[in-house]
Amino acid sequence: MKWICGFLRWWWAPALLVVGLWAVFTGGLQANRQALGALWHLAGGRAASLEGPYWQALEAIGSGGCLSPAGLSAEEKVNAAYIAFLRGNEMRKAKQPDKAIEAFRCATMLDGLKGEYYRGLAAAFAEADMPEDALINYQLAAQIDPLGSTAALARFLWYPLRDYARMEQVLARALEAYPQAPARAEWWMLLGNALRAQKKYDGALEAYHRSLALNPDRPESYAELAQCYREMGRPAEALEMINQALEKAGKPTPAWVLRRAAQVYEWAGQAEAALNFARQVLAQAPEDASMLQLVERLTKP
Repeated sequence: MKWICGFLRWWWAPALLVVGLWAVFTGGLQANRQALGALWHLAGGRAASLEGPYWQALEAIGSGGCLSPAGLSAEEKVNAAYIAFLRGNEMRKAKQPDKAIEAFRCATMLDGLKGEYYRGLAAAFAEADMPEDALINYQLAAQIDPLGSTAALARFLWYPLRDYARMEQVLARALEAYPQAPARAEWWMLLGNALRAQKKYDGALEAYHRSLALNPDRPESYAELAQCYREMGRPAEALEMINQALEKAGKPTPAWVLRRAAQVYEWAGQAEAALNFARQVLAQAPEDASMLQLVERLTKP
């Protein structure tokens, strides 16, 4: 009995997949629905850990790598879109942006009301070095889901586009339109970045302090405020804020906070502390070029 239970535990998901594929090749709309039912159970269970079988079934059902929506119920479309979304995430992790684009496109075709699907598609376009398509889809995501997607659009305008004026406009509109949004702490911080990049330092300082008033435990806001003080030539405040970022980040300290600390401390003329932070970064990321260069600068005879 024990071996039978073990067999069922490990093989039920592939068995469902076989049912789905069998339905694909035995015809008609009913086949679509039977296959989709099996695939949806897979997606909710073990499919995400299997190497692409549910996506292969979707390719077999439809054309161009996606399930045809014709004749499917609203629930079936939503379920199929989620399966395609899972596939897109897998392909992004595997650094295959072309396949990720295909999968996310499928998800948006089947369910065009999910901002996260358009964000995934935008990110895949960005990774494929297609910034215009990425921007279009970040904008769509922000229109559909402003609370969940405005920050992603703003970050893309920040880098790689460096369109700081448009970034400022996007965030100012969101802050005005959604006075109670949970994302406002992040929006204020990003607005501070946009203003800082345009050397509007007074406005940037106000934005960072508003961000921290809403969320005083956000290390990124302290780190960005430290950078603002650094650009303004105010080392005491810059060191105070980067130390706050280090404290709020907790242990183990993320590499990005340590990197910022190394840069601020080097700028403030505290070489020993800067080297210490840089070496901590290199312990996590041995090929970090900026930290390797910092160590080389500070250890030259």
